[in-house]
Amino acid sequence: LVLMMQRVYRGKLSTNDDIVIKYKDEDSDLITIFDSSDLTFAIQCSKILKITLFVNGAHHVSVGDVRSLRGELQNIRDRVNTLLDRLEPPAPSPSSSGDTGP
Repeated sequence: LVLMMQRVYRGKLSTNDDIVIKYKDEDSDLITIFDSSDLTFAIQCSKILKITLFVNGAHHVSVGDVRSLRGELQNIRDRVNTLLDRLEPPAPSPSSSGDTGP
């Protein structure tokens, strides 16, 4: 996730930056996103996910960056959902009506 943020904010973040990603929940509390499961949970629980990015302890996000970040997060969500779908066992195929032939 941090690598994705570095890609979205290329030129503005370095690999040495301490990055903390938080979202605002329904109670307006800032909740830290530690990994992709936290992100998936945040997406499932929020109709609109408001991300706040802290770099080296300081708030760091702009309106244009939010639009870009939203697209990247939607891509991550889609990839996570695809992976989760692949992990589910295949549905049993409908059996024939019992006819095995003459």
